[in-house]
Amino acid sequence: MPRRLPCLLLLLVMLSGVSGWAQHPEPAVPAQLAVVVMLRVLSYDPGFAGRGGDDFVLLVAGKPGDASDKVLVDLASLPQTKLAGRQLRVERAGPDALEGAAVQHKAGAVLLVGSDSSGVVSAALKAGARANAYTLTLDEGALRQGVMLGVGTKDGRPQPLINPVALKAANVALPQSVLKVARLVQ
Repeated sequence: MPRRLPCLLLLLVMLSGVSGWAQHPEPAVPAQLAVVVMLRVLSYDPGFAGRGGDDFVLLVAGKPGDASDKVLVDLASLPQTKLAGRQLRVERAGPDALEGAAVQHKAGAVLLVGSDSSGVVSAALKAGARANAYTLTLDEGALRQGVMLGVGTKDGRPQPLINPVALKAANVALPQSVLKVARLVQ
């Protein structure tokens, strides 16, 4: 029995990540960069001009005091103020008011900050469908629940994450060149 103890300790150390032996997940992409990547991907959709109103409104799902506060601060300093010739505007709405706000603001996209509550994801999906808006997320888990687009990392660089089923259901057509660099998530 004593001979097995060092092997078990070594295995526990490796699994716990001590001394960098375990494989660590790549860090999340900062919100500002993730949004820039997602907006760039969306601009390749031939139907982009028909989504939203004159301005391209990015509707952030959240309310004061939650994670959307930091995201709004990050997005306020976006270097990009126009998207395919349209003024980019960022608005926020709570989960209960998301659907109405998406229609009122003629949102081009609804952004989920997290998917910690399936009610928020469901509200964002309904808002996106009602306003004919793209659905975006900063949390890969929401993609598996039906959100269209997110951003992850590959080799330390941002990589678009695409839910092809959600894109097809919303009649979003991205060119093969975009799909080749993306990771498909279902």
